[in-house]
Amino acid sequence: MNTAGTQKQRGSRFKSIVLALMIVLICGQLVYLFCVYSNIPFIKKWRDIYINTAMTTYTHQWLATALLPDDMIQEVVDARAAELEAQMGINTDWGDNDTQNVISSNISQGNDPTDTDVIVNIEQTPEEGQTPATAQQAFFELFDEIDQASMLTYVNQNPDAIADGWENININEAALYDEGTSIMTTAGDQVLAVDAANGILLIRVEGDGYRGVLAITKDSEQVSIHASKGIGSYGSLCKDIAQDAGALLAINASAFYDPDGNGNGGTLVGYSVCEGEHYGYIAGIADPNNNWKRMELREDNLMYLVDSKNEVDPTVTDACEWNVALIINGEKLVSGVWEIHPRSAIGMSEDHEVMFLIIEGRQPLKGIIGATAPEVADILLRYDCAQAMLQDGGSSAIMVYHDEPVTMCSNGYETGRALPNAWVVRPKE
Repeated sequence: MNTAGTQKQRGSRFKSIVLALMIVLICGQLVYLFCVYSNIPFIKKWRDIYINTAMTTYTHQWLATALLPDDMIQEVVDARAAELEAQMGINTDWGDNDTQNVISSNISQGNDPTDTDVIVNIEQTPEEGQTPATAQQAFFELFDEIDQASMLTYVNQNPDAIADGWENININEAALYDEGTSIMTTAGDQVLAVDAANGILLIRVEGDGYRGVLAITKDSEQVSIHASKGIGSYGSLCKDIAQDAGALLAINASAFYDPDGNGNGGTLVGYSVCEGEHYGYIAGIADPNNNWKRMELREDNLMYLVDSKNEVDPTVTDACEWNVALIINGEKLVSGVWEIHPRSAIGMSEDHEVMFLIIEGRQPLKGIIGATAPEVADILLRYDCAQAMLQDGGSSAIMVYHDEPVTMCSNGYETGRALPNAWVVRPKE
């Protein structure tokens, strides 16, 4: 046996492995330095998103602090804080608009619903004084977001949908594992559910790295914030709050004290009014230095976004606080580089319809990671939102419809987390 030759081969192999490792380490270091210090717009954008995403979590800030220079992190954090500070003093002003709820009289683009060529030829029982044609027209006036051609095709293929008349259409294909309907909105999004009698529309929204559900409620008189039974001590699941309120629809509302992600949902963060009862607060209106905003639903059935430092309007029936206004008076207020998270938002359209939006996230195997604040604002603006505010997102974000979750919570549990309260939509009286 040639021992010397074997040892020489082993030594050569060892040197090759060491050299390869050194090359990998050097290349890794060069990539790291490039990603950290490059000012190429694409690299800087995603680096800033990474920093903001890590720094706005409770438990994963180390993902930024362990890898990136402190001054770089501080610069990004300060830029986000400056955008929030710029929102201060900008409050809702509905102007001289009629304070009563308004149903848009604009018919969405497409066929004229009074055209007899497109009236669905199915027997139905319209309301007294209505013909099938005028009942159909009233439906499209109420749900002007719906593309008429796709809706007419759907009811031709599913005649039972209008068996009780257009005014009683009740389609629900919104559950987590349902595929949704073939009905589309005029903005090109898929319709998941329509409840004509109660004026509720659920829409699937999707984009690069996110998906979610937008719910539009036509009558704000049906909307309130309902407190969990144990508010102040413990929270309840969103579906349980909805059932307790007798609600058709619910989403999370106020944030809650959540040390290390182990909070029980009972202790509010911020100030809240739940159906006339006042609750709070750890942060929010009690903190004179905060830069939070408050969404107030008042007795005129309109929503107002105001600084949390402002005195609560005496006509407020329901309210909650969080730290990002998305849209005020129709103007988008977020435009910088924002973090990617699961999101929850509440808003009101120009026609005084209430808008609820949940964006799913943190499901990388499905390609669903979340959305930025500007992306959330853009979704709402597609549907003529006039006032909108983010709410506590992350693993708190959830929407329930007819006692079933229609969005997947980012913690992997379909029922979501215990919450102190929830925005709810009750049936029409």
